[in-house]
Amino acid sequence: MNRHAFPRAEVVAAVRTQWRSLSTDAHRSAPTLARELDRWVGKVLGPRPEAAFTTLDSYPLVHLPIWAAPGLTPEVLALLVRSTISGYLYVRLIDNAFDADTDGAELRLLPAASYLHTEFQLPYQRLYPFDHPFWDTFRSAWTRAAE
Repeated sequence: MNRHAFPRAEVVAAVRTQWRSLSTDAHRSAPTLARELDRWVGKVLGPRPEAAFTTLDSYPLVHLPIWAAPGLTPEVLALLVRSTISGYLYVRLIDNAFDADTDGAELRLLPAASYLHTEFQLPYQRLYPFDHPFWDTFRSAWTRAAE
């Protein structure tokens, strides 16, 4: 039996807040790209994209940090949730762009991958200074995942 509650209220709240923040920041920084990204996200995740991360039939990606470290502060949880959402969308965009059955929409949206990857990595930059051993592990894991 799973001893971890799902979905956790604090994670659901962090997903909602970070989803709005991520979208607002994208619209402020790159409004044309943000509109295209919104359309694509709506297509692949549905009209309530944040639900893709918090419903019972979703992947529990955003819950992993709080399950691994139950004492996380709300601020750190928010950073990790933002990173996870951005990282998921980054990988999904790249994966969809190279699927054989793509209609080409993802290929036109590939510039958004830069934004999503930055938003994936930025929370970790706030948590760990540049000389922290975390970065060697991060670089190694990220490179192996790409391989």
